[in-house]
Amino acid sequence: MYIDDSATHGSVMGNDFQPIAPTSKGMMPVTTAGGILVPEHAETSIIADVRKLRRKIRRELDLDTLPELHMRLMWGKDLPQKNNPYLLATAKQRLLWVKQGYDIIFRHGRRGHLKVAGVGLEIPQVQEVLGLYCAAPETQSEYAFIKKHFPKATKGFYNVMFNPLVRMIMNLVIVGDYFCRRNAHRLNVYYDTSEASKGFTSIEGMEVMHSTRRFASLQGIHETSARESELMQLADFVAYRIFRGKLMRYRLEHQLAHSTDAGMVEALRGRDLSVHGLSLPNYLKIESYHESLLAMLQVSYAAQIIRDKYPLEAAEYLIPTKGYNVNLDEHGSLTGFFPVVHPEIVAAWSNGKRPPHMSGPPYQEHSTSEDKDG
Repeated sequence: MYIDDSATHGSVMGNDFQPIAPTSKGMMPVTTAGGILVPEHAETSIIADVRKLRRKIRRELDLDTLPELHMRLMWGKDLPQKNNPYLLATAKQRLLWVKQGYDIIFRHGRRGHLKVAGVGLEIPQVQEVLGLYCAAPETQSEYAFIKKHFPKATKGFYNVMFNPLVRMIMNLVIVGDYFCRRNAHRLNVYYDTSEASKGFTSIEGMEVMHSTRRFASLQGIHETSARESELMQLADFVAYRIFRGKLMRYRLEHQLAHSTDAGMVEALRGRDLSVHGLSLPNYLKIESYHESLLAMLQVSYAAQIIRDKYPLEAAEYLIPTKGYNVNLDEHGSLTGFFPVVHPEIVAAWSNGKRPPHMSGPPYQEHSTSEDKDG
């Protein structure tokens, strides 16, 4: 399974626990992730078709190297100006190549060699939920505890907790695992390494996923990039298609300008990814415990940042992954969150008492220069 993101910018909340305006720093009001699920026996033929298209583009643009198929470089009026070979092409040429890229996905999908999956979220809705989480007394107390005892990991922890991409990637892994288990396949996940995916790393990913004992088909999680993988280039096409569809629906529902996408309609004419069994259903809609599982996985990923910097203290104060019960809906959801520190420890520390398993005087009586770093 090859997973890529589109229109993601990492954390959507600031260090002050306030929403980052969707209009700032080019942030879009929606964020998406998508990917392709390819059986091993079909990889060679799909890669050959992608490489054939890349060679055609190289020949027509008289390039020295094979160009990467990447929608950010190929699509739109304001193309990136740095190291972009598609600046040499006309809009008509780029449209044709994008069509041919989607043709590869559609053609192999109809043959049963490829499935697509995707997920999208609206940033304002994500921020609204995160705002409730941030304002909760339990979160405020836990934040004070983390800032006091894990100052060098505080920012990194909350950057992961406030990054919707982490949960979207795991959403797709769950869908891929569900499909593979039903069809007796093994699942290897490859995701495009980017600044936005910070917090989703391969080593910790396997540890967290395997610790739940719920991903029977998952064999490995691997980092790669579109430059290294032609299959990841197709995942980029899928992710971008999902993003444009989500963005157009958002603009239409909010009566905003530019709520139609004539170019993408033309590129996908006769290439509907939702037919012929190409699109994997999102089974999370009918599996309620998956919502708690996503909440647990995200806090477990974020906790790795604390564990890496403070291994001894983390072992004493943090809840282990196996300590969460994802079968109980009230313990988390797609829009809910788990605590990372044992609640009784936070409560005792907040009340000036000696927390369980702690030795010595209460921690708020201690003061170090690191405490001011946050």
